[in-house]
Order: sequence, then structure tokens, then C-alpha cells
Amino acid sequence: MTKLWVPPHAERYVEADLLTAARELDCRDVVSRTIRTFVEYGLLDHPQRAWPGHGGGSSPGWWPRAQYDLWLTLLRQRKQLIESNGAHKAQITPALCNIVVSAWVYFGDAAGIPLRQVRRAMRTWASANQHVNSLVAARRAAQDIIRTAGHDKAPNRRALKEQLAQIVWIGRVPDREDLLYRMRLLVDPFGKGVTKGPEGASFSPEILTALITERIEMLQVLQRGEPHLPDGMWEWARFTLLWSRGFYLQAQPQILNDPSLQKHPEMARLYQSETFETMMNSVCFDLLTVLAVAEQAQQATHLPPEFQPHVWLEGKLKAHIKAWQAVSTVLRLDEARQSYLEVSVRLKSL
Repeated sequence: MTKLWVPPHAERYVEADLLTAARELDCRDVVSRTIRTFVEYGLLDHPQRAWPGHGGGSSPGWWPRAQYDLWLTLLRQRKQLIESNGAHKAQITPALCNIVVSAWVYFGDAAGIPLRQVRRAMRTWASANQHVNSLVAARRAAQDIIRTAGHDKAPNRRALKEQLAQIVWIGRVPDREDLLYRMRLLVDPFGKGVTKGPEGASFSPEILTALITERIEMLQVLQRGEPHLPDGMWEWARFTLLWSRGFYLQAQPQILNDPSLQKHPEMARLYQSETFETMMNSVCFDLLTVLAVAEQAQQATHLPPEFQPHVWLEGKLKAHIKAWQAVSTVLRLDEARQSYLEVSVRLKSL
């Protein structure tokens, strides 16, 4: 009888392979429990298993090559953070979550990271950001908001700073009307409809109030890991984030030449060029921000179909993401060329 040809299995890596890799990277504190923690946090996907059938038992858990490569990347970054700054777990975990989520956002299916893993990574990141480490750090964050968006003649800056610091530190959703009143005093104290920032990307009291409250509300949703954020909402958020970033890169030269940035140089840092490293380090926060405005997007029926969440929720669109590394033609001072990430997105109707 002729034996049927069966395609070979893709590369599989079991727990022993992951531990061997950790030893080779001199990560001596990594043990079996570390792997289980990584899975729980969403840094690794759940191991896959083969189920032969009733009474046949199951194979040991294994991970595909993409997850094994992710494991190596995470261990290297973890080791670097520990050795460079003596970073504590509270600093390391969010950084590792950003690696996972950035791979899913910017490389799409090619990254080999399923959405179920991204959900857990975002929940871990949100929980790690539930409380700022100290009231002092919260006050610095509040002062940064006031300095960036505030009018030169804004009154009661100290009271607003304390209110914002408490919001940042505790992570409690503020009273929207009270916060809007205070933001109007901060941005437009004379009630003249003034906004601060370049045209098309300026801060208004309404925008600041919405961003603060909706981010905190979504942060709490992610912390709870509630299932009412369906897959389509995540797909919509990823596409919207990629499109927004592409649009910003095209508009950036015009934004940087806007007269308002000459008048308010404290805002210029918000519109600087981004490297892949800065994109990666902020991706969880950026994805949180997009998810936070989903409700507003659902009410904006004037938007093109691809920007309306309900189209993605109904499974009518699929985004195919392709990314590659490009090298800048501009030489840095050390005569090295800076690399950056090119991303293309192709939409397909289903």
C-alpha cells in the first residue's frame, strides 16, 4: 500500500526550547513560571496542542516560529531594561506589551500574533498604567498638559494642576461638565473661541475634555478585560491608527511651519518626527486613544465607510498590512543612515 504524503509540520518550539534560548541569552532568572506569566500577560500566545481524540491524550504544548522569535525579542529587551537602568517590573511589563502590540499593529498577520493575545497584552498594559507611581509624577504630567495647552492669561492654574494630578494618579473618570468648565478657563479664559495649536491639530477645551475622560473610561474597560469590545472594533482601531499616522506624516511639514508653533514653541515637541522606536513605545497608548473615540466615530455618519466602526463590526472589511524597513537618504552626524518603517494597508471588501 502506498503511503500517503503528509506535509511536514512547521517549526515547533516546546517549553524546553524556550528555556534553552533564555539560558543562551544569559537570562538566568527565567524559569517555567516565567513562560506561564508571559502567556498570562499576553506577551506570548497560549501554546498549541494536538488532540488525537478520546483517550489519546494530547501532545505537549508548543509555539510556532513567530512566537519563538517574539520570545527572543522580549527576553533581549527585558535584559537590556534591567541592565541599563535597573528597571523594575512596573517599568518592564508595559515596555514588553508595546513590543507585542506594535508587531500586531504595524506588521499585521505576518507578525504571527493573534488578536486574543493582543487583548491580553492591552489588558496587562492598562493594569500597569492604572496608577502613576507617585503623586509627584502625576503632578508633572498635569503640569505638562497645562504648559502645552494653557493660555498665557489662564487663571487658577494651581487648582487645575491638582485636579488633573488626582485624575492621572487615581485613574478615576472626572465629572465631565466640571472638567470642561476648567478647560475653558485654561485654553480660552476670555471666551473668544480661542484654540491653541496648528490648524487642523489644535487643542480646544472640548477636545481636551473628551480626550482625558474617554481615555480613562477606555482604560478601565481594558483593565476589566470586558468582552464587549468585539474583534471588528479592534480591526477598525488598527486601521484607523495606521491611516491617522500616515496622514500625520504627510501633513507634518505643513504643521511644523504653522505660525502658531512659532508663537508657542512649547507645543513643537508634540509634532516632531517619529522613529520606529518612538512609534513602538507609544503604540498601546495610541491604540487606547483610538478605541476611546470609537463611540464618536460611530455617530459620525458623514465619514467614509472604512472609518465607520459598524462596517468593521459587521465583517464587511478586511485590512491587509504589509510593512518593510526603509533607509533614509539623509546622513546623521555620525554618517549613519536612519532606518524607518514603511507600512501599506490594502482594504478588501468581504
